[in-house]
Amino acid sequence: MKKTINAKAATSTVGALFGTTATQPTDANVAIVSNDELRKMRDDMQRVKGTREAAVLSQAEIARMKASTKIQSANEAAEQKRIMEEQKAQRQAMAKTRKQKMIQMDGERSKKLPPTEIEVEASKKAEGLLAKAQEQLDEEHDDVKHMNQMVLYAKVVTVRDKQLEENKRLE
Repeated sequence: MKKTINAKAATSTVGALFGTTATQPTDANVAIVSNDELRKMRDDMQRVKGTREAAVLSQAEIARMKASTKIQSANEAAEQKRIMEEQKAQRQAMAKTRKQKMIQMDGERSKKLPPTEIEVEASKKAEGLLAKAQEQLDEEHDDVKHMNQMVLYAKVVTVRDKQLEENKRLE
C-alpha cells in the first residue's frame, strides 16, 4: 500500500514555525512513499536518535507555539506596550469613575437616613463647644471688654442707688 505525502503541507508547517514562506509546489517537491520506505526512514531515524519514541502535536499546540514564538521588532514591541498601557489607563479611569459614583450614592443614602441618638448628642456637644469658644473669642476684643466694664459699673451704680434710697427711707 502506498501513501502520498503532501510536500506543500509539510513545508508550510515548517515554514510557519520558523518564519519562512513556503514555495509553490512543483512536481519535484511531491513524492510518493511506500510503507516499506516509511519503515526504513523510521529505522534510520531510530539509529540516529537512539530512541523509537515519536511526538505527536495537535493543531492547537502548533498554533500555540507559533503565537508564543512570534518575533517582534523593537517598534512593534513598543507599540504593543503603548497599546497595553492605554488599555490599562482606560480600565483605571473606568474604575475610578465607578468608585466616585459609589461614594456619591453612599453619601446621598446617608443624608436620607435620620441621625442616630449618638450622632445627635455628638452634634449638640460640638455646637456647645463652638458656642463657648466663640464667646471666649468675643471676650478677648477691647470693645467687648470696655462694654462689659460699663455694664458692670451700671449694675454697681444701680445697687448703690438702691442702698442710698433705702438709707434715706430708714433715716
